[in-house]
Amino acid sequence: MFEMFQLRISKFLYIICACLMLQACGGGMDMGSARLAYDNGDYGSVLNYYREQALQGSREAEYMLGLMYENGHGVGLNKTEAMKHYAISAEMGYTPAEVALATGYFSEKNYEGALEYFSRAAPEGEANANYYLGVIYQNGFGASRNIRLAVNYFREASAKNHAEAQYALSQMYEEGDGVTRSSVEAQRMLLLAAENGKAEAQFRLATLIANDELIEVGMEKAVNWYERAADQGIVKAQYRVANAYRNGEGVTQDLVKAFKYYKLAAEAGHADAQYNLGNLYRQDDDSVKRDLDEAMRWYRASAEQNNRDAQYDIASMYYIGLGVREDVKEATRWFHKAAEQGHPIAQYFLGNIYRTGQGVVINEPEALRWYHLAAEQNIPEAQNNLGYMYSNGQGTEKNYLLSHMWFSISLTNENLAAQSARQFLESEMTREQIEQAREMARNWLEEHERQ
Repeated sequence: MFEMFQLRISKFLYIICACLMLQACGGGMDMGSARLAYDNGDYGSVLNYYREQALQGSREAEYMLGLMYENGHGVGLNKTEAMKHYAISAEMGYTPAEVALATGYFSEKNYEGALEYFSRAAPEGEANANYYLGVIYQNGFGASRNIRLAVNYFREASAKNHAEAQYALSQMYEEGDGVTRSSVEAQRMLLLAAENGKAEAQFRLATLIANDELIEVGMEKAVNWYERAADQGIVKAQYRVANAYRNGEGVTQDLVKAFKYYKLAAEAGHADAQYNLGNLYRQDDDSVKRDLDEAMRWYRASAEQNNRDAQYDIASMYYIGLGVREDVKEATRWFHKAAEQGHPIAQYFLGNIYRTGQGVVINEPEALRWYHLAAEQNIPEAQNNLGYMYSNGQGTEKNYLLSHMWFSISLTNENLAAQSARQFLESEMTREQIEQAREMARNWLEEHERQ
């Protein structure tokens, strides 16, 4: 009898404490005002309120507690605690909690659990639930692959302007995956996804417009979509919109904006953006303050990703002592890196370095080899130097035919210095040899025009 009396007193005290805590939470706070306070970032004011409401069986309060633990709002980040509150709310049939719980399961690759709770939420018209069910059935995650169901779920979500679902449908129409292939429908869904903020769709749409693959054409429209995607962190879009502003393609040239987007892409690790950012720092322009240290820093970042242009520019800066101490050996090291990746000017410079012995032992066969590689890429100075080396027998046996051929090719490429050298050489050649050398040059030029 005494124990029963104690239990009643305990329950009474619990109710009194709960009422006092509710009063402390803001004097007459209800779910509406609590949500407003939450949305305004006043997490401390609502935490106890939601806890008390959850104790009284509020499914919305349980969901909100889950949200707070998931995002660390007013409490420490705790995914396990968040999932616990979502599960309680979901079992009471609260659709947002079903979606949140299913999304958590999906991220943990618990596809069976995700399928169960997304399936509960989808009939309520929840767009995210329909989208994820589409993903599950499209890929066979936790269920047999069923492309027909996937299309239906994507369409349900798409009808509610779900950008991810619209983008997925666009890809399916483009590839004919589960639907009749249709470029018109693919582009329609792509445009919807882009307009609803899907960054990848914006980038894809911009690329199609830039490549004249849509009725709606023009670089101005392409740049607009690239910029929208860039502002959402799509690195390739940041690089392309930077190029547009640098070159004035579809927009008024604006090096400040070009710098902004190159920097974003460069910081994300885009090698070409790092190289172009280095160029902006290197040039002397009112729009971007020259900073050779920063130029070298970004060239190095790009060069470490095997960007041959960046490797060449590092070499050239060491070669002439621009922003760094002149160092031919260091320049040679970087020229090698660029030349081995086919950079024609780097190959030409290596030819010069090995022919004249700048910081290295003179090595005429090696000079000849690098000149040949550069000459094959139509560098007229390399072609001219090959003419001299063959005429003098440097690094190889004398060969007037090849010498005359390379002088002729260099002259065709408007290197007038080759003209007097070829005239002098002809005084040492027979008419037949001269005609044969000219025929060799014509054949070389015709072959390279076809390539």
